[in-house]
Amino acid sequence: MNRRLTTALLALALAAPATATAQEANPHLEAIGALMAGQLYTSYTYIGVTADAYAKGVYKAKQVRGMMNEAEALLNNVAGFLNKVKATKIVESDRKVLDEGIAIIGLLRNEAKALTRYAGTAAETDRSAYNRAREEAWGRIKKLLGK
Repeated sequence: MNRRLTTALLALALAAPATATAQEANPHLEAIGALMAGQLYTSYTYIGVTADAYAKGVYKAKQVRGMMNEAEALLNNVAGFLNKVKATKIVESDRKVLDEGIAIIGLLRNEAKALTRYAGTAAETDRSAYNRAREEAWGRIKKLLGK
């Protein structure tokens, strides 16, 4: 994974190039990396807090469905813009980091869908599917953020 963009994903400034041939730090990619990291982490947290609130009776299934539909729409929008960045002239290692972020967005959408299913059925199998989706998303987010 590209060291500069990974560092930005940790919401820090990009590291200075390690070698004389390394590409100069790009403040645009720094910002994109930091914003992507924040979006992934915040979306993961939002979905989890919504699930906790539903489990405690704070939200009804219809509210959860609406909230998760909105979360998915926002994630789709972010993925679209990240794909546009990928289509520009960036180094392959940065492209790979963006690919991983986009893949994680897919996992977060799966998590949101699983929560919607669980809220609609309250079935144990759907709760288990939600928990699996959540664990998978967190594992990839953690790895991307270097935790």
